[in-house]
Amino acid sequence: MLIGAIVAVSFLGVGGLGEVFDISGTHRLDVVFVPIPATLVDEIQLETPAELTVFKAGIESTLDLSVSYSEAVLHLNTAMNIAGMERIILDLTAPLGPLVFKPELWFAVPFETVTDINHFTNWVVIPPGDLMFVKARIAAEADLLGLGIRNLLMIEDVTFPDPGTDFEPLEYHLYDQTFHVGDILTVTTFPYSGLTLTSTTLFSASLATNAVKGWSASGSVCPTSSLCGDFSVSEKLSLAGLEYCGVSLWFSLGVNPCEDSILELSGGGSAGGLWDLDLTSAFSLFPLDITGFTLSTVLCDAINASIQFAEDFNFESASLRCQTDVDTGIMQGSAFSTCTLINGEGLSGLSFGATLTHGTISGGASWAFGQHEGSLRLLSVTSRLQLTFAPASVVASLTFGRSGLARASLSAVLSF
Repeated sequence: MLIGAIVAVSFLGVGGLGEVFDISGTHRLDVVFVPIPATLVDEIQLETPAELTVFKAGIESTLDLSVSYSEAVLHLNTAMNIAGMERIILDLTAPLGPLVFKPELWFAVPFETVTDINHFTNWVVIPPGDLMFVKARIAAEADLLGLGIRNLLMIEDVTFPDPGTDFEPLEYHLYDQTFHVGDILTVTTFPYSGLTLTSTTLFSASLATNAVKGWSASGSVCPTSSLCGDFSVSEKLSLAGLEYCGVSLWFSLGVNPCEDSILELSGGGSAGGLWDLDLTSAFSLFPLDITGFTLSTVLCDAINASIQFAEDFNFESASLRCQTDVDTGIMQGSAFSTCTLINGEGLSGLSFGATLTHGTISGGASWAFGQHEGSLRLLSVTSRLQLTFAPASVVASLTFGRSGLARASLSAVLSF
């Protein structure tokens, strides 16, 4: 919080000199309703859809604010819901000569994903529900002598609960936090026209995504090692854009001195141009493994087709997607359809829908079919209506499933 206060005071101090700020952002309010099945009594003891029912409701307010001065941008993202505060994300982008400096501060309340008594997925606060400092990320980027250099230094609570999973302990206190340090250095160069060579060095870190409630970013600190304690390092070199006999190739070499598999070599390629067909494959060495082949093409400028084969060229699956523009004279929009076929199952999924727009009003509907008990059945129907009255817009959405209404939502967005 001290760093955030210093940044805010600095911006206000500059404003006091008569400079002008550029303020932009959005304020969003989302309301979600999920019906609870009615429980019958007497002869029938079960939960069943009913015309009259009660709802589980969720309300979330999100503010995304950017304040710009000259080339510097201060960004704030914060959200609250019925359970209270979710997060406060504060970051700054500040050019310093050839260097672009991007510090971030993450504060969040610990949440977990659970299944409640009504068999619904729910997100609950882990007591005592304190707003905690979770992570500091300091990124520095520069282009020097033809090299693109980016360094990301992270100080992170490696035991902070993942909001997408069930957290086994019943509580999470400030004294439960464990902070580790990690660093990711990425260097990109272009040794030849069309070629891109990238070096990624991980110091007690990984490229895995790290998340708090409603916010995530790539890059995280290894929970079992730290720059200040047990140290680990790994290297990954990747080469893309290599052309040979009309085939575009890529290769990746990973070096992990602290792992059982010290070397990991993988690669792939794609060939195109023959009847607008593209063939893509990937492989790995140590041990040798071919992941299969993908054949893709575009038919009549409207249908995207993709067919997946195993390493022995046996058919595995195929997907088709078609999209076309719609013009009724009064309204314009688009229509789409998709289908998926899987070897041994046949047609496993089918969906289609359309969207139309007229002035400030837009709407759409979609239908999804899938395999259920051995046959293709209607799984969901979704309708959406949006009204735009600049600088505000309102969106209403209804999703119906096999058991009736599955979800209703209403969103209001104010842009400034």
